[in-house]
Amino acid sequence: MKIPTKNFTKEDCRDMSETLMTVLDTMHEPLHVKRFLFDVLTENELFMISRRLLIASMLTHGVSHDDISSTLKVGYGNIARIQKLLTNGSRSLPIAVAAMNVSAEAKAEKYAKMQPVAPGSLEWFKRMYPLHFLLVPTFRK
Repeated sequence: MKIPTKNFTKEDCRDMSETLMTVLDTMHEPLHVKRFLFDVLTENELFMISRRLLIASMLTHGVSHDDISSTLKVGYGNIARIQKLLTNGSRSLPIAVAAMNVSAEAKAEKYAKMQPVAPGSLEWFKRMYPLHFLLVPTFRK
C-alpha cells in the first residue's frame, strides 16, 4: 500500500532519507550496496533511478530532448527537471554521470582488447575452459 508523503512532515521525510544515506555510506563494498539496493528497491524503482542517470548522461553528451524522449520513453518534464539539476548546481549528479561514463569506457576498453576467435579453435577452448588447460599440458609447435 502506497502512503503519500504528505502524511509526514518534511523533517520526518528528511530523517528517513538521512537514515538511508547513512546505511549506504557505511557499506564499503560495492557488492553489498548493490545487493542492498536490489533487496530494498523494487525493479521499477531501480529502473526509474537508472533512467534518470541515463537522461543526465545523454544531456551531458548533447543529445536533444526529442531524441531522449523517444529513446527512453520519458516526458519532457522529466528531461527538463534533470537539465535544471545539471545546470543549476547539483554537485552529485555530474559526479555520478562522470563515474557512469568512466565505467562504460572501461567496459568498452576491456571488450575491445578481446580479439574474436573462431569457435572450435584451440584459443576458443582455452577461453571457454581455462582450468582444463591448467591441468592438461598443451603442446606448442
